[in-house]
Amino acid sequence: MKLFKKEFHSGLLVMAIVLSIIGCMVIYSASNPLKTHQGLFKIFFRSHAFKHLMFMLLGIGVAFIIFWVSQRFIAFMTWIVYPANVLMLIAVLIVGSIRMGAQRWLSIGGFSIQPSEFCKITVILALAQYFQSDFDNRKSFHFFFISILLAS
Repeated sequence: MKLFKKEFHSGLLVMAIVLSIIGCMVIYSASNPLKTHQGLFKIFFRSHAFKHLMFMLLGIGVAFIIFWVSQRFIAFMTWIVYPANVLMLIAVLIVGSIRMGAQRWLSIGGFSIQPSEFCKITVILALAQYFQSDFDNRKSFHFFFISILLAS
C-alpha cells in the first residue's frame, strides 16, 4: 500500500492494532471494576484499559509522525539531540530529584521527566548513524572505541 509516497506495510499496522486491542481487553478483564452504580460507560473511562487505549492511540499517532519524517532529518537531528540528552543526564546529577530511592528525575515546569528514557532512543539512533557513516573503518580499534564512547 502506498501511503504518503513511501512504502507502508499495512499488515504491520493492523497486527499492532489487533494486539493492542487484545491487550486492552486482557487488562480490562483482569482489573477489578469500580464498585459504583454509575454505569459501565463511566467505569471504563476510569479503568487501566482506558489508559492503555489512550496510549495506544498516542503511539499510533507518534508512529505516523515518525513515518512522515525523512530519514535524513532524523539523522541530522540525532547529532543535535544526543548532546542535549547528555546535558540533561548531567543536570540530573546536579539538580535531579530523588524518588523511590534513586536520583533520576528532572522537574521542568510542572512535569517530571526521566532523561534516561530519551537517551535510550538517542543512543540507538546515534550508534546507527555512526555505524552507517563510518562503515569502511568498522574493523579498526578507533571505530570500536568511538562506538563504546557513544554507548556510554
